[in-house]
Amino acid sequence: LAAGFSAFLSKPFSRNQLQDVLVSQLGNTQPAPGVALAGFTTAGDAPSEDTDVAPAAHDQASAGAVPWVNTRFLEAERAALGEAVLQQIARVFETQGDVLMADLMTAAHAGETKACGKLAHKLRGAASNQGLTRLEQLAAELEDETAAGMAGEVLADRAAVLNQAYERSVHALQTNL
Repeated sequence: LAAGFSAFLSKPFSRNQLQDVLVSQLGNTQPAPGVALAGFTTAGDAPSEDTDVAPAAHDQASAGAVPWVNTRFLEAERAALGEAVLQQIARVFETQGDVLMADLMTAAHAGETKACGKLAHKLRGAASNQGLTRLEQLAAELEDETAAGMAGEVLADRAAVLNQAYERSVHALQTNL
């Protein structure tokens, strides 16, 4: 703000918060009826039904109730961006995600806890941008565990669980596109 910014909105933020900041900065203009800000869920949005109801045995108990894909999120993205753009974004996610997961697995096997935490943070954000709710949660859990000083011998096992969740999430995303 001291450098000349007129507003700041920290992550995570809701669609309503973003709209409020935009209105405050641009004036009292409202979007046309039926126009939504894509990619952001409102505070009251809950993840949609699980598109793959049989969780794998390796899933964390805390993630068991979280769906693989938030289909309402994908539908809002589809409405705002169109099918072709949504497909392109999904391809970029998968391409970059494959590299990210390979780097995370390498770091985990090398016992590089801090690097794993950073990579889990990146994966969490990317999953959030795709509506991959369970992957987002599992990546956040690994990020938190590495920040808390996770033991190196556990790291590779946790990274393997996250890798399996990534693969399953990519499949669920492709199924829902």
